[in-house]
Amino acid sequence: ARGSCGNACRTFSQEGEPLSLSVRLPESGEEALMLPGTKPTGYGLGKWGWVTITFEADADLPLEMLESWLEESYRKQAPKKLVKELDAQKER
Repeated sequence: ARGSCGNACRTFSQEGEPLSLSVRLPESGEEALMLPGTKPTGYGLGKWGWVTITFEADADLPLEMLESWLEESYRKQAPKKLVKELDAQKER
């Protein structure tokens, strides 16, 4: 099934099959592309910093890294007002 995380990411997977996640990583994209299972996102999105990573169905997901990527992608896509709210929550 194709899923969505708003404008911050896209997911593509079927139950029991590999998980594929695409995120926009304007700051860490080049580093991310050095990791196994990553590639520039298709349809020309890679040139805008979108990176796709695929995990096998039974893989242990690197949650800390994915959380960081999702936040970076969200910050790039979200309205400035929502980014400010996120910053305010982190300061608490």
